[in-house]
Amino acid sequence: RQALALAPAFAEAHNNLGNLLLAAGDATGALASYDRAVAARPDYAEAHVNRGNALQAAGRPAEAVASYDRALALRPGSADARWNKAFALLLAGDYPAGLECFEARWELPGVAPRVPGPAWRDAPGAPPLAGRTVLVHHEQGLGDTLQMLRYVPLLAGRGARVVLAVPAALASVAATVAGVAAVVDSAAPLPPFDLHVPCMSLPRAFGTTLATIPAAVPYLAAPADRRAAWQARLGPRSRPRIGLAWSGAPGHRNDRQRSLPLATLAPLLDLDAEWHSLQREYRDTDRAELGSHPGLHDWSALLGDLGDTAGLVAGLDLVISVDTAVAHLAGALGC
Repeated sequence: RQALALAPAFAEAHNNLGNLLLAAGDATGALASYDRAVAARPDYAEAHVNRGNALQAAGRPAEAVASYDRALALRPGSADARWNKAFALLLAGDYPAGLECFEARWELPGVAPRVPGPAWRDAPGAPPLAGRTVLVHHEQGLGDTLQMLRYVPLLAGRGARVVLAVPAALASVAATVAGVAAVVDSAAPLPPFDLHVPCMSLPRAFGTTLATIPAAVPYLAAPADRRAAWQARLGPRSRPRIGLAWSGAPGHRNDRQRSLPLATLAPLLDLDAEWHSLQREYRDTDRAELGSHPGLHDWSALLGDLGDTAGLVAGLDLVISVDTAVAHLAGALGC
């Protein structure tokens, strides 16, 4: 703002101010700053992208798409514009166009390189899957991969031998999905395969629309041994059993908009229910708050991977969760 007081037409300062306002949750203020940036410099492609982000945050995806298209007219090769446009299109329900733009992620800095070898997509001329080994590999968050495991039975139904490469934390629950032939650690060298599909490319590979999202729930299960162990720990049920997950990884770029302090949920704990924490880790303030609520069972020492969490969730009546892998796990389990 001091820079703009000195140079009111300084487009880069308007753009940067917009970025700060958007990060602070002020989409309206951010949009005004981006408007000033592009008024001062109409060919400023980056500001048009950021303007689209502000419109998207304000719940105006159609206008956001127009802003991204303006950026692409100025800079046709902009992966950033196509990547952000993907979310606006998906929010608007245009899956075919949105999923095409979503592939721009491979061109962004800091993204892991593509797995070498032929990728599969259900399109004219695509190789048949019968008798072939298809590697489905993790690429983003645990919750993202949990959502995409719903496609594995579709691949197996076409005769593919499906091998999943996922983080160790997901291995035990991934192995319960119908049609999985093998599960390997995504951090280890990949096994031989004929074709591969990145997890987040599965919707595009199957030509998914809003009407054709695979919706057979549950599509995974708690490993039988973990479920039995939790049944023994929990014992007889006398009141409703409710699990809470109130925060995700502190380093997540959107953490401010998805995590809560435990203190926010404290009034719930006065209700007549049996409360169970689904958190594997606690922030310092939450750990202090936890000590004030002896009725909230802390199982963090026993939640080694998501198979353990699935075993606990399977014994609950209700899960209340912010946007973390726990929400996706509960949904996939049909809980």
